[in-house]
Amino acid sequence: MALRLDDFKIARRWNGFNRFLQIVFSISLIWGLNYLASQPRYQARWNLGSAKKESLSQETLQYLDAIGRRAPETISKDNPWVQVFVTLSVDPADPHPELTGTFLKQINYLTKDVAYAAAQSSRGEWLKVESADHIKNRGVWTELVRKFGDPGKEDAALAVVCGDRCKYISITELLGTRTTAKGDIEINAFRGELVLMSAILSVTDKNVPIVYLTTGHGEMSLNEANALRGLSKLELQLSSRNLEVKQLNLNEFNEVPTNAALVIIVSPTTPFRPQEVEKLRRYMREKKGRLIALVDVGSQHGLDDLFYEWGIRVANAFVCETSEDLLTPNKDILLRATKSSHDLVKLMQGTNETNPGVGLVVGQACPVGFDLGSPIDENLKVEELVASSAASWGEMDYRHHTYKFDPDRGDMPGPVSVVAVAERAAGLKQGIKIPGERMLVIGSSDIVANARFGEGVNRFFLTNAVMWMLDRESLLNIPPRPLAEFRLNANPPDLNSVAWRFLLVPGSVLLLGFFVFFWRRNT
Repeated sequence: MALRLDDFKIARRWNGFNRFLQIVFSISLIWGLNYLASQPRYQARWNLGSAKKESLSQETLQYLDAIGRRAPETISKDNPWVQVFVTLSVDPADPHPELTGTFLKQINYLTKDVAYAAAQSSRGEWLKVESADHIKNRGVWTELVRKFGDPGKEDAALAVVCGDRCKYISITELLGTRTTAKGDIEINAFRGELVLMSAILSVTDKNVPIVYLTTGHGEMSLNEANALRGLSKLELQLSSRNLEVKQLNLNEFNEVPTNAALVIIVSPTTPFRPQEVEKLRRYMREKKGRLIALVDVGSQHGLDDLFYEWGIRVANAFVCETSEDLLTPNKDILLRATKSSHDLVKLMQGTNETNPGVGLVVGQACPVGFDLGSPIDENLKVEELVASSAASWGEMDYRHHTYKFDPDRGDMPGPVSVVAVAERAAGLKQGIKIPGERMLVIGSSDIVANARFGEGVNRFFLTNAVMWMLDRESLLNIPPRPLAEFRLNANPPDLNSVAWRFLLVPGSVLLLGFFVFFWRRNT
């Protein structure tokens, strides 16, 4: 049978058409996969790290979800509620372009993570991240400057915009620094997540809750530099969560200001006068007030009558802890959560005897618990939240340094409660109690002082307490993000060894390919 030349031409055409379709389909597949990867609703991420060090903290995720639920109904992909503009750029004239490039890379990682997390919320289109580089995207930069003013090209890193509100974030705000032994300032942290979330909260929430700290009775002060009496870390913790912190001298007002979302009393050393106590009483009773009081051993605070009305007793005693497991190397006391079901201590509680949970770290503490002699009030609920161990006791004769448990003297057997909370229901709605006034009394001010604020779960507990007082229950029991530092110390031989190990697999594949190529050619 004779072969026709046309048959080969047709076959070549079909083969060419087949290759063309393969190329088109391959390009379409690559384009389609990249398009789907660019859509947040089709993205999925898994953090394989055991401590999730490279992810946003659980607190940030909860905040983003809560903000997304507050977003207006009119938002869309092209009309987001919040826009985050990356304004930092690497200028060729910068004397340290590599350092700026490192900061920019960290910012880009952060904003992408925030955008992805926001897209997973119930209203996934409420946040959008854009570049406003004043070198490459000069038009966007110019529009920002026209609307909200010039932050300065050298210091601008981020701009967070929500409607007519804008918050610029500088490079210095994003960086944590420390002073070395030689007196030099060095960068040791990237605070981008905290600062960015604070900015997003500030532009999306126009009604910023105001937290008042009382003054005039020797209380700890925001302006105090002493680590044992200063509250600067507490102020930073609250302001970063979009809470405004102010000081309040009750002698200068006829009543507690109406805009007070929460009043905090920290370690008074002189008693409140009866007129001041009455102002606090009216605030709690008439304005559904919220109060946190931190008192110390031997403190003459003058608040006993107010505590009595709330079913709380602060004993003039000293908590003595004898369990070595609950004493830190600095001889501080570790206080554990009780078996209470209250939201404030759920995450502090352990699962069994081998996992007793985490605790508060204090230098000294006085007993705070339920007052058995207080008036009966069906609407009032008092719970003891944190206590010392069963091996401890409350020493009444604490002014003498030889401590010994003596029940005849009135010493209190352990475990001794140190933290108590009281809540009055404002009423019932569909059979559920409506939150009313709330009071939290802590028998130590150590947990808020700068010296111990970061110890144990002190900061976590205080943040939880403030959120609970402000009816932000959805933000409770968020575990603090683990902090860790990693440093790679390697000399040139070590790096060469690592390089050879990484080249082993691809090099082996390459050699195998050459072997197969020559074997097939010679066979």
